Amino acid sequence: MFRDTDFHRQRTKFIAMVDLLVRFADQPDDLIREAQQLGRRHATLNLSSRNYEVAGEALLWTLDRSLGLDFTPATRAAWTELYALVASVMRRVSGRISGATVTDAPSSAE
Repeated sequence: MFRDTDFHRQRTKFIAMVDLLVRFADQPDDLIREAQQLGRRHATLNLSSRNYEVAGEALLWTLDRSLGLDFTPATRAAWTELYALVASVMRRVSGRISGATVTDAPSSAE
């Protein structure tokens, strides 16, 4: 899946996505609209719920390592909830576009 990936570019996209989540965390309409756009962009990748689960785990791991003691249980819970919402919307939109059914159980990162 990442054979032809420019990781510098991917890191930039990931940071932009985290910034977007922070900016729109308290604006659910905007957050959902952005998650829908992300889902459309990811539709061609045929991602499974496991892919989203791994991404969520990686996000939480990165935040834990970056924030250290500031990554409190409340902060972890907030990020877990935020990621779960975004991943759910992305999976649904991507599934509609690709024709896949969204039947996988929610991930542990959600």
